[in-house]
Amino acid sequence: SRPTGAVSQVWCHLSVQQSHLIYVSGQYSWLRTHMRGLGKFVAHLGDSWQGPSMTRESVRPPAVVRPASTDDADAITAVFLASRAAAMPYLTRLHDDDETRWWLTHVVMPECQVWVAQELDAPQLLGFVAVKDDVLEHLYLSPEHRRRGIGSQLPEQAYRASPDRLTLRVFTRNTDARAFYERHGFQPLDENDGSRNEENEPDMTYGWTRYR
Repeated sequence: SRPTGAVSQVWCHLSVQQSHLIYVSGQYSWLRTHMRGLGKFVAHLGDSWQGPSMTRESVRPPAVVRPASTDDADAITAVFLASRAAAMPYLTRLHDDDETRWWLTHVVMPECQVWVAQELDAPQLLGFVAVKDDVLEHLYLSPEHRRRGIGSQLPEQAYRASPDRLTLRVFTRNTDARAFYERHGFQPLDENDGSRNEENEPDMTYGWTRYR
């Protein structure tokens, strides 16, 4: 028979609790069943998935960046000349190839920290960056290797060389370079009519600071 009085209240309370436990247990059983089915589906998907696989090959950087050596002088010169000719054909050519090679070998490389970007599986040099104190003196990329993410690896090396601030100069007409540096956090600081460079080409100073 059903209890009465205080015993009845306790019995009702226990019945409610038991019903709640049965409900929760049922929900857990439903969830466990569906999670087991989801696990089988994911396992099957893993076996049959034909999309791009996240292997070590697919996440490799586009190039390796390493310190330059004197053996890189000719390749650095080739990148410098090709990049300027492609990006800034309006510049007056003031120095021939041999003079440019001498300047890069005996002035830029000894006075700056220079790194080169190189193909992962080939000796071809793709670009270089040169930093002197907190000035990004040069950043050039082989024209045929633009738009591959290689250029973005070179500013990262410059940030490590001068982690608090960097400045650089860029010709005003070189809008692609200006857009590139602005995407990497540089902001224009000043403009000049060209009287401070040997090409007499209007230029701009850009700056980057870690703490803005």
